[in-house]
Amino acid sequence: DGGLKHLTTTALEDDKKLSAIEDAYARHAPHNEHSEEDIAIIRELFSRESLGFSYSKSNIIRGIVKTNRALGMSLLMQVEGSQAHQHLHELFLIAANDDLFPINSISEEFIDHLLSILGPIPTIEDHWVQEFLAKVIKIYPRKVISLFTSRIEFAVKNEDWQTRPVPHGPYRSSDFNLLSLQDGPQILDQLLDWSLGFINDYAFDYRFGELVEALCHPFDENITNALRKWVEQGEQDRLHVLKLAIREAQNDFVFNQKEFVIWALGYAQSYGEDALKDLSSTMYFIGISGMRSGVPGEPFQQDINLAKNSERILSKLPRFHPSYKLYSALFEHANAEIDRQKEEGRILDEEDEC
Repeated sequence: DGGLKHLTTTALEDDKKLSAIEDAYARHAPHNEHSEEDIAIIRELFSRESLGFSYSKSNIIRGIVKTNRALGMSLLMQVEGSQAHQHLHELFLIAANDDLFPINSISEEFIDHLLSILGPIPTIEDHWVQEFLAKVIKIYPRKVISLFTSRIEFAVKNEDWQTRPVPHGPYRSSDFNLLSLQDGPQILDQLLDWSLGFINDYAFDYRFGELVEALCHPFDENITNALRKWVEQGEQDRLHVLKLAIREAQNDFVFNQKEFVIWALGYAQSYGEDALKDLSSTMYFIGISGMRSGVPGEPFQQDINLAKNSERILSKLPRFHPSYKLYSALFEHANAEIDRQKEEGRILDEEDEC
């Protein structure tokens, strides 16, 4: 340790020597708090962008936060710009760690700094980035929402289809559970209001559906109740937003939330056949979405379930109700797919016999 505390100016100007010093601090953390001289040297190590955010730096922070969490946050906040983007995984692996940085112990300044790093990156797919956001949203939900909406607005304005503004569907590894938060329903209402400013913007339509899926998956009665209440307080343009909000729902949505589906299609009909057809089409594609898997030549279980669930609901619906056509179309689609698989099986059997 004595050698570390008597660095020469030459050593501080030499990246190779600094790297060796960094490794030494990572391997030999003091039992008590670091001295002021140690801290000055460590800050110098973190200020050198040429050294990158190495595994050694991760270990230094892990050691420091045991006695001085504020210093650990301060050091992480020195990592910025291209250095932060190049080492995103390593940076958020530490920041998301509840043992190192419990959410109630980290500063708002620390959170703001890390969120600012995420603004310009192409995607938010890294698991530890998402875990950090899932942690922050519990305390500062509007900060996370602001990050997502600003990324969406940027992508829409610049017609940028390469950027994925929010982690949704297969790109989402963490749950954000917006509606489980105290202010969640109010925030969802504000997001729905915000979307009204982008009516009929094709690029926004897709982004908004992805946002709602990211924040509210899985779609259950909490979101359907919130959507119904919001839609009934406005005009037809809210029906368009409803369609966007549910477009990324899981395929069992049309069955598990059938009361909502029946209400929504009845409500859409009050605005005319075009409005009904538009919403019905969205719900149809929700119902038939998802991967199919099974044995070649045999009906997929997903299609068997689709047929059974559709038939069950049809048996209780009056034929004149607007939702009857939806479930009838789903039933027909499922049976057509079942017949197609059976026909492929018959052809395979004939080929085996030849």
